[in-house]
Amino acid sequence: MTDGWIKLHRQFSGWGWYTDSKTVHLFIHILLKCNHAPREWRGVTIMPGQFVTSRDKLSVETGISLQSIRTILKRLKSTNEITSKSTNSFTIITVCNWQLYQSGASDINQQTNQQTNKRLTSDQPAINQRLTTNKNDKNIENDKKEKEERERAPVDNFLTKCIECMERKHSINHRQSHQWLTYFRNDVNAMKAQGISESRILAALQWYESNEFFYTIDSGRSLVTHFAALEKASANQSQITNHEGYGL
Repeated sequence: MTDGWIKLHRQFSGWGWYTDSKTVHLFIHILLKCNHAPREWRGVTIMPGQFVTSRDKLSVETGISLQSIRTILKRLKSTNEITSKSTNSFTIITVCNWQLYQSGASDINQQTNQQTNKRLTSDQPAINQRLTTNKNDKNIENDKKEKEERERAPVDNFLTKCIECMERKHSINHRQSHQWLTYFRNDVNAMKAQGISESRILAALQWYESNEFFYTIDSGRSLVTHFAALEKASANQSQITNHEGYGL
């Protein structure tokens, strides 16, 4: 599967494993291998964000040693980047938050396919081509207007509190950037759509502001990626504090 493309946001450079070149190599390879649409394989439906492989195959495809493949896969599972389901002969790897990472990719792929089909059917009447072009231009204009409206949307009280936690932690000011706010709002809304409440998100960020944490949380993407670990660290610290209190 070599057609199409994937999205890789600039915030990827702030990923916790970014300084480990082999982990970055393997994770990008995994993103490239994932299905972008459901496929049937030996009676099993492989969904978007999944693909069939094996550790040996990953080693051959990437040039990374088999031992390193095992270590990196465990590492990616530990931080909830991927999950896997193995049999005696193959493994199905699933990228967590695939739809969040690649949202919009299928729409653009569809637009690319439409343009390709248009070239293949160039013998159709010119009036049909003009109608298609006008429709595409209108869609692009509508998308631009929707994006501008989202960027002008006010920051609500909940988002303000979340952003202030990160700003105080890192002595930065993100609210001057409409683009950053748009990405952050979309990432947080995606978390809420998955059943993560505003109170959980805010509590985790408030803990992050006052405590040391292995990962840097300075964007919506890094919050999505490391939220499970962040919430776990917060809970563990709370248990330690309660335990010490009982000892008194």
